[in-house]
Amino acid sequence: MDTYGYIYKNSFNPAAPSVNLISYNDDAGGNDQFLLNLYIDTVAKYILVVTTNRISVMGKFSIIATGQGSVSFIVG
Repeated sequence: MDTYGYIYKNSFNPAAPSVNLISYNDDAGGNDQFLLNLYIDTVAKYILVVTTNRISVMGKFSIIATGQGSVSFIVG
């Protein structure tokens, strides 16, 4: 499955997908997977949007986050 990742700071509006976009990637993770490397503000809210190359393709995926501090994910 070919994934794309987009990360937004504070909010995400599907009607205006370029607003608050701070980083995106398609294939930097190898095997058609995205990879995002960024420094984040520990008190800010970030929204990760994951999609696929083809509209009809869906499947399970994993997110791995590493760094000096802890990371919490809320699925919504």
